[in-house]
Amino acid sequence: QLSSINFETPGGDFLFYTWFLVAFKGKDRRTILESFINERLNTIPRKRVRDIVSRWASFAFVVGEVKENDGGGMLVEDFLSRERFEFKGVDLSFAVGETVITAAMPYENGQFVAFSTFFNFDPDITTLAKKLVVDLYEGSSRDLQRFYRENFLRLIDSVFEKMHDEEDLS
Repeated sequence: QLSSINFETPGGDFLFYTWFLVAFKGKDRRTILESFINERLNTIPRKRVRDIVSRWASFAFVVGEVKENDGGGMLVEDFLSRERFEFKGVDLSFAVGETVITAAMPYENGQFVAFSTFFNFDPDITTLAKKLVVDLYEGSSRDLQRFYRENFLRLIDSVFEKMHDEEDLS
C-alpha cells in the first residue's frame, strides 16, 4: 500500500513516522503508541501526566481548517465530521483558514495537543484540500477515523499532487 506514497513530499518521512507510530498495527494487533501506553503508563510518577497519557490511545486524526487562533489556543474544524478540536500548545502559529493535519491527542478539559506537530497548507490550498478529502471519503464505507487511519499518508500525498497539478496549469 505504501509503494505509491511519495516520500520526497516535503515532510513525507515525518508524516510516515507519525502514521506508523499511532496507526500501524503490528503482528500483536497493537500500535507502537498502544504498546508504549500499555508498557510504560505505570512508570509515570505524576498522576496528572499519567491521566493524560492514558487517554492517548483514543486519539483522533484531524484534517481540517483553522477557524480561530489566539496564539495559546487554536480551534480546528474537521472537513468531514465538522467536529471542532481545541488545541493547546506552543507551536500554534497557523493562520485562520489554513489546512492542518495531525493526530489529536486528548489533553485536559476537552482540549487536545498535536502528536509531535501539525502538517499544514496555506489558506489558498484549503478549498482544494477540502474537496479532495471529501471526494476521497465519498466512496468509502468506513467510519471516519478508520478512513483517516487507512488513508492518512495518501490524503497528504494527494493534496501535494493536486497542488502541483494546479501550479502547472497556471
